[in-house]
Amino acid sequence: MLFNQPFTTVTNTATNAVFGLRKRFIEVRLALSRDDLSRTPQLGSFNLSDDNYGFTNGELDDVYAAETSNAIFAVSNLTALEPCTYQWYAQYPWTNLWYLQTNETNATFTMTNVDSWVDGTQVKVQIWNATNQSLWLGPATLHVTTNVNSINTTTGFAQRYPSDINVFGLANVAGDYYWYIQVTLKGLSCSCPSNLSILLVPPAAPGEETLALSDRSSGWPILLMSGAGGTQAVTNATLIFNYNGDWIDPDNNPILSNSTKYYSETYIDSSIQMPGNAPSGGYYGGMTADRIFYPNGAWRLYIYGTNCSCSLNGWKLDFLGNWQGRWPSQ
Repeated sequence: MLFNQPFTTVTNTATNAVFGLRKRFIEVRLALSRDDLSRTPQLGSFNLSDDNYGFTNGELDDVYAAETSNAIFAVSNLTALEPCTYQWYAQYPWTNLWYLQTNETNATFTMTNVDSWVDGTQVKVQIWNATNQSLWLGPATLHVTTNVNSINTTTGFAQRYPSDINVFGLANVAGDYYWYIQVTLKGLSCSCPSNLSILLVPPAAPGEETLALSDRSSGWPILLMSGAGGTQAVTNATLIFNYNGDWIDPDNNPILSNSTKYYSETYIDSSIQMPGNAPSGGYYGGMTADRIFYPNGAWRLYIYGTNCSCSLNGWKLDFLGNWQGRWPSQ
Protein backbone atom coordinates (compact mmCIF):
# COMPACT_ATOMS: atom_id res chain seq x y z
CA MET A 1 0.00 0.00 0.00
CA LEU A 2 1.44 3.43 -1.00
CA PHE A 3 0.42 6.42 1.06
CA ASN A 4 1.62 9.88 2.13
CA GLN A 5 2.87 10.13 5.67
CA PRO A 6 1.60 13.33 7.35
CA PHE A 7 4.19 15.92 8.45
CA THR A 8 5.58 15.11 11.88
CA THR A 9 7.22 17.48 14.36
CA VAL A 10 10.50 16.04 15.61
CA THR A 11 12.71 17.31 18.45
CA ASN A 12 16.44 16.74 18.55
CA THR A 13 17.01 15.95 22.24
CA ALA A 14 20.68 16.94 22.02
CA THR A 15 19.99 20.49 20.85
CA ASN A 16 16.27 20.91 21.62
CA ALA A 17 15.89 21.99 18.00
CA VAL A 18 12.44 21.45 16.55
CA PHE A 19 12.05 20.80 12.87
CA GLY A 20 9.52 19.40 10.44
CA LEU A 21 10.05 15.87 9.17
CA ARG A 22 8.78 15.42 5.64
CA LYS A 23 9.01 11.90 4.17
CA ARG A 24 7.18 9.56 1.90
CA PHE A 25 6.76 5.99 3.16
CA ILE A 26 5.96 2.71 1.46
CA GLU A 27 4.57 -0.14 3.47
CA VAL A 28 5.25 -3.53 1.92
CA ARG A 29 3.75 -6.74 3.32
CA LEU A 30 4.84 -10.13 2.00
CA ALA A 31 3.01 -13.39 2.55
CA LEU A 32 5.22 -16.40 1.91
CA SER A 33 3.90 -19.95 1.69
CA ARG A 34 5.66 -23.30 1.36
CA ASP A 35 4.50 -26.49 -0.25
CA ASP A 36 7.02 -28.56 1.72
CA LEU A 37 6.77 -28.20 5.50
CA SER A 38 10.33 -29.47 5.89
CA ARG A 39 11.77 -26.52 3.97
CA THR A 40 12.16 -22.87 5.10
CA PRO A 41 10.67 -20.23 2.80
CA GLN A 42 13.27 -18.08 1.11
CA LEU A 43 12.98 -14.75 -0.65
CA GLY A 44 15.22 -14.86 -3.64
CA SER A 45 15.49 -11.13 -4.46
CA PHE A 46 13.70 -8.09 -3.11
CA ASN A 47 14.81 -4.49 -3.63
CA LEU A 48 13.33 -1.15 -2.60
CA SER A 49 14.49 2.09 -4.18
CA ASP A 50 13.27 5.65 -4.01
CA ASP A 51 12.95 8.39 -6.59
CA ASN A 52 15.05 11.53 -6.24
CA TYR A 53 12.74 14.33 -5.25
CA GLY A 54 15.40 17.00 -5.85
CA PHE A 55 15.57 19.81 -8.40
CA THR A 56 16.08 19.87 -12.13
CA ASN A 57 17.45 22.94 -13.92
CA GLY A 58 16.43 26.27 -12.40
CA GLU A 59 17.63 29.73 -13.46
CA LEU A 60 17.74 33.25 -12.02
CA ASP A 61 18.66 35.76 -14.70
CA ASP A 62 19.88 39.37 -14.55
CA VAL A 63 17.15 42.01 -14.76
CA TYR A 64 17.28 45.21 -16.81
CA ALA A 65 14.92 48.00 -15.78
CA ALA A 66 14.52 51.70 -16.53
CA GLU A 67 14.54 54.22 -13.72
CA THR A 68 11.18 54.58 -11.91
CA SER A 69 10.00 51.19 -13.20
CA ASN A 70 9.74 47.92 -11.28
CA ALA A 71 12.46 45.26 -11.52
CA ILE A 72 11.10 41.71 -11.22
CA PHE A 73 13.39 38.76 -10.48
CA ALA A 74 11.77 35.42 -11.30
CA VAL A 75 12.81 31.79 -11.03
CA SER A 76 12.51 30.01 -14.38
CA ASN A 77 12.95 26.52 -15.86
CA LEU A 78 12.78 24.87 -12.44
CA THR A 79 11.40 21.36 -12.01
CA ALA A 80 10.82 20.35 -8.39
CA LEU A 81 8.39 18.46 -6.21
CA GLU A 82 5.68 20.97 -5.31
CA PRO A 83 4.76 22.83 -3.26
CA CYS A 84 7.95 24.91 -3.13
CA THR A 85 8.75 27.75 -0.76
CA TYR A 86 11.13 30.63 -1.42
CA GLN A 87 13.29 33.10 0.50
CA TRP A 88 14.97 36.04 -1.22
CA TYR A 89 18.14 37.93 -0.31
CA ALA A 90 19.66 41.15 -1.70
CA GLN A 91 23.13 42.69 -1.57
CA TYR A 92 23.15 46.42 -2.24
CA PRO A 93 25.97 48.21 -4.10
CA TRP A 94 27.49 49.88 -1.04
CA THR A 95 28.02 46.73 1.06
CA ASN A 96 29.28 43.14 0.92
CA LEU A 97 26.47 41.92 3.19
CA TRP A 98 23.42 39.93 2.15
CA TYR A 99 20.11 41.15 3.57
CA LEU A 100 17.17 38.83 4.18
CA GLN A 101 14.05 40.12 2.45
CA THR A 102 11.70 39.09 5.24
CA ASN A 103 8.39 39.24 3.40
CA GLU A 104 9.64 38.00 0.03
CA THR A 105 8.65 34.32 0.00
CA ASN A 106 7.12 33.94 -3.46
CA ALA A 107 8.59 32.69 -6.72
CA THR A 108 9.26 36.30 -7.77
CA PHE A 109 10.92 39.26 -6.05
CA THR A 110 10.00 42.81 -7.09
CA MET A 111 12.05 45.94 -6.47
CA THR A 112 9.70 48.88 -6.98
CA ASN A 113 10.50 52.28 -8.47
CA VAL A 114 14.19 51.54 -9.00
CA ASP A 115 16.71 54.34 -9.18
CA SER A 116 20.29 54.55 -10.43
CA TRP A 117 21.68 54.12 -6.91
CA VAL A 118 20.52 50.49 -6.76
CA ASP A 119 22.18 49.66 -10.08
CA GLY A 120 24.39 46.62 -9.49
CA THR A 121 22.27 45.17 -6.68
CA GLN A 122 22.79 41.40 -6.37
CA VAL A 123 19.85 39.07 -5.70
CA LYS A 124 19.72 35.37 -4.79
CA VAL A 125 17.02 32.96 -3.62
CA GLN A 126 16.86 29.79 -1.55
CA ILE A 127 14.15 27.29 -2.53
CA TRP A 128 12.75 24.33 -0.59
CA ASN A 129 10.73 21.57 -2.23
CA ALA A 130 8.01 19.38 -0.68
CA THR A 131 10.59 17.01 0.84
CA ASN A 132 12.48 19.92 2.44
CA GLN A 133 15.45 19.67 0.11
CA SER A 134 16.90 23.11 -0.71
CA LEU A 135 18.55 24.81 -3.66
CA TRP A 136 20.26 28.20 -4.11
CA LEU A 137 19.89 30.16 -7.34
CA GLY A 138 21.81 33.30 -8.22
CA PRO A 139 23.22 35.73 -7.68
CA ALA A 140 21.60 37.76 -10.42
CA THR A 141 22.33 41.44 -11.03
CA LEU A 142 20.03 44.43 -11.40
CA HIS A 143 20.99 46.76 -14.26
CA VAL A 144 19.25 50.15 -14.13
CA THR A 145 18.92 52.12 -17.34
CA THR A 146 19.67 55.61 -16.05
CA ASN A 147 18.04 58.84 -17.07
CA VAL A 148 20.95 61.13 -17.82
CA ASN A 149 21.56 63.58 -14.98
CA SER A 150 22.13 66.52 -17.31
CA ILE A 151 22.97 70.12 -16.46
CA ASN A 152 20.68 72.91 -17.51
CA THR A 153 22.95 75.16 -19.54
CA THR A 154 20.84 78.20 -18.63
CA THR A 155 20.68 77.80 -14.86
CA GLY A 156 23.76 75.62 -14.32
CA PHE A 157 21.88 73.19 -12.04
CA ALA A 158 21.87 69.45 -12.62
CA GLN A 159 18.54 67.86 -13.46
CA ARG A 160 18.64 66.32 -9.98
CA TYR A 161 19.96 68.80 -7.46
CA PRO A 162 20.71 66.89 -5.33
CA SER A 163 20.83 63.29 -6.52
CA ASP A 164 20.40 60.98 -3.50
CA ILE A 165 21.61 57.54 -2.49
CA ASN A 166 19.78 56.27 0.60
CA VAL A 167 22.18 53.99 2.47
CA PHE A 168 20.93 51.59 5.15
CA GLY A 169 22.05 48.48 7.00
CA LEU A 170 25.63 49.52 7.85
CA ALA A 171 27.08 49.86 11.32
CA ASN A 172 27.42 53.22 13.04
CA VAL A 173 31.04 53.44 14.17
CA ALA A 174 31.40 56.48 16.43
CA GLY A 175 35.10 56.81 17.26
CA ASP A 176 35.99 54.37 14.47
CA TYR A 177 35.30 56.31 11.29
CA TYR A 178 34.92 54.97 7.76
CA TRP A 179 38.14 55.92 6.01
CA TYR A 180 37.74 53.88 2.83
CA ILE A 181 34.68 55.30 1.13
CA GLN A 182 34.70 55.15 -2.63
CA VAL A 183 32.58 57.38 -4.88
CA THR A 184 32.13 56.50 -8.55
CA LEU A 185 30.86 59.01 -11.11
CA LYS A 186 29.76 57.04 -14.16
CA GLY A 187 29.72 58.27 -17.74
CA LEU A 188 30.72 61.90 -17.25
CA SER A 189 30.54 64.02 -20.39
CA CYS A 190 31.32 67.73 -20.21
CA SER A 191 32.30 70.44 -22.65
CA CYS A 192 34.55 72.09 -20.04
CA PRO A 193 35.25 69.99 -16.89
CA SER A 194 37.01 72.85 -15.08
CA ASN A 195 33.69 74.74 -15.03
CA LEU A 196 32.06 71.89 -13.11
CA SER A 197 31.64 71.71 -9.32
CA ILE A 198 30.60 68.47 -7.60
CA LEU A 199 29.77 68.39 -3.88
CA LEU A 200 29.05 65.24 -1.83
CA VAL A 201 27.13 65.68 1.45
CA PRO A 202 27.10 62.64 3.80
CA PRO A 203 24.28 62.10 6.32
CA ALA A 204 24.47 63.83 9.69
CA ALA A 205 24.89 61.96 12.94
CA PRO A 206 21.59 61.03 14.66
CA GLY A 207 20.21 64.08 16.44
CA GLU A 208 22.53 66.49 14.59
CA GLU A 209 20.45 66.98 11.46
CA THR A 210 19.49 70.56 12.38
CA LEU A 211 22.93 71.66 13.56
CA ALA A 212 25.18 73.92 11.56
CA LEU A 213 27.72 71.97 9.54
CA SER A 214 30.58 73.28 11.67
CA ASP A 215 28.90 71.91 14.82
CA ARG A 216 28.32 68.39 13.50
CA SER A 217 30.44 65.43 14.55
CA SER A 218 29.78 63.72 11.21
CA GLY A 219 28.51 64.60 7.78
CA TRP A 220 30.71 67.47 6.62
CA PRO A 221 30.39 68.21 2.88
CA ILE A 222 33.14 66.92 0.58
CA LEU A 223 33.97 68.92 -2.53
CA LEU A 224 35.02 66.24 -5.01
CA MET A 225 36.09 68.64 -7.73
CA SER A 226 35.86 72.28 -8.70
CA GLY A 227 37.99 74.15 -11.18
CA ALA A 228 39.65 70.85 -12.11
CA GLY A 229 39.94 68.54 -15.07
CA GLY A 230 41.04 70.95 -17.77
CA THR A 231 39.17 72.83 -20.46
CA GLN A 232 39.26 70.03 -23.02
CA ALA A 233 35.86 68.43 -23.68
CA VAL A 234 35.46 64.94 -22.23
CA THR A 235 33.03 62.15 -23.16
CA ASN A 236 32.01 59.05 -21.20
CA ALA A 237 34.64 59.19 -18.47
CA THR A 238 34.33 57.29 -15.19
CA LEU A 239 35.87 58.98 -12.14
CA ILE A 240 36.46 56.90 -9.00
CA PHE A 241 37.35 58.86 -5.86
CA ASN A 242 39.19 57.15 -3.00
CA TYR A 243 42.39 57.56 -0.98
CA ASN A 244 44.64 55.71 -3.40
CA GLY A 245 44.06 57.70 -6.57
CA ASP A 246 45.82 60.45 -8.49
CA TRP A 247 45.50 64.19 -8.33
CA ILE A 248 43.23 65.95 -10.83
CA ASP A 249 45.20 68.91 -12.06
CA PRO A 250 43.70 71.48 -14.43
CA ASP A 251 46.72 71.49 -16.73
CA ASN A 252 48.90 68.43 -16.17
CA ASN A 253 46.36 65.70 -15.52
CA PRO A 254 43.17 66.38 -17.49
CA ILE A 255 40.24 63.98 -17.55
CA LEU A 256 40.31 61.81 -20.68
CA SER A 257 37.36 60.61 -22.73
CA ASN A 258 36.29 56.95 -22.49
CA SER A 259 38.58 56.42 -19.52
CA THR A 260 38.23 55.00 -16.03
CA LYS A 261 40.58 56.52 -13.50
CA TYR A 262 40.99 56.70 -9.72
CA TYR A 263 41.38 60.03 -7.97
CA SER A 264 42.10 60.91 -4.35
CA GLU A 265 41.91 64.69 -4.37
CA THR A 266 41.46 67.34 -7.00
CA TYR A 267 42.53 70.87 -7.52
CA ILE A 268 39.91 72.76 -5.50
CA ASP A 269 38.63 76.27 -5.99
CA SER A 270 38.33 76.93 -2.25
CA SER A 271 36.20 80.02 -2.83
CA ILE A 272 33.38 78.03 -4.41
CA GLN A 273 29.98 78.20 -2.79
CA MET A 274 27.43 75.80 -4.21
CA PRO A 275 24.21 77.68 -5.03
CA GLY A 276 20.57 76.82 -4.51
CA ASN A 277 19.62 74.43 -1.71
CA ALA A 278 23.15 73.04 -1.32
CA PRO A 279 24.83 73.63 2.06
CA SER A 280 27.26 76.51 2.20
CA GLY A 281 30.98 76.02 2.79
CA GLY A 282 33.55 75.51 4.01
CA TYR A 283 33.96 72.17 2.37
CA TYR A 284 36.39 69.33 2.77
CA GLY A 285 38.59 68.80 -0.27
CA GLY A 286 38.75 65.50 -2.13
CA MET A 287 38.07 62.28 -0.21
CA THR A 288 38.95 63.52 3.28
CA ALA A 289 36.35 61.39 5.02
CA ASP A 290 37.62 61.26 8.59
CA ARG A 291 34.30 62.52 9.96
CA ILE A 292 32.12 59.75 8.53
CA PHE A 293 30.92 57.82 11.57
CA TYR A 294 27.28 57.38 10.56
CA PRO A 295 26.92 56.05 7.01
CA ASN A 296 23.18 55.36 7.09
CA GLY A 297 20.89 57.95 5.58
CA ALA A 298 20.74 60.15 2.50
CA TRP A 299 24.02 60.87 0.71
CA ARG A 300 23.47 63.84 -1.57
CA LEU A 301 25.40 64.77 -4.72
CA TYR A 302 25.15 68.37 -5.94
CA ILE A 303 26.38 69.11 -9.47
CA TYR A 304 26.63 72.65 -10.79
CA GLY A 305 28.29 74.00 -13.91
CA THR A 306 28.78 77.40 -15.47
CA ASN A 307 29.12 77.98 -19.22
CA CYS A 308 29.29 74.27 -19.95
CA SER A 309 27.15 71.43 -21.22
CA CYS A 310 27.50 68.34 -19.02
CA SER A 311 25.79 65.07 -18.14
CA LEU A 312 26.35 62.14 -15.77
CA ASN A 313 24.97 58.63 -16.27
CA GLY A 314 24.84 57.81 -12.54
CA TRP A 315 26.92 57.45 -9.40
CA LYS A 316 27.52 54.89 -6.66
CA LEU A 317 29.03 54.48 -3.20
CA ASP A 318 31.23 51.70 -1.83
CA PHE A 319 32.09 51.30 1.86
CA LEU A 320 35.24 49.20 1.91
CA GLY A 321 36.34 49.48 5.54
CA ASN A 322 37.01 51.74 8.48
CA TRP A 323 40.25 53.04 9.91
CA GLN A 324 41.08 49.78 11.70
CA GLY A 325 40.59 47.82 8.50
CA ARG A 326 37.41 46.09 9.58
CA TRP A 327 34.61 45.52 7.11
CA PRO A 328 31.27 47.23 7.72
CA SER A 329 28.86 44.90 9.49
CA GLN A 330 25.30 44.78 10.72
